[in-house]
Amino acid sequence: MQRKNITVRLFNLAGEVLGSLTLPASFRLADLAALKTLGTARVEVLS
Repeated sequence: MQRKNITVRLFNLAGEVLGSLTLPASFRLADLAALKTLGTARVEVLS
């Protein structure tokens, strides 16, 4: 059985893509809050 993953894309205030992460589906998006210190203003879930 394959593990489900989600892909999230990280954006800064200007709307530029900072990067993408592939995470296990059990990952809590609230745990990404620490990325604000690196300039992440928005997180978009792709799949």
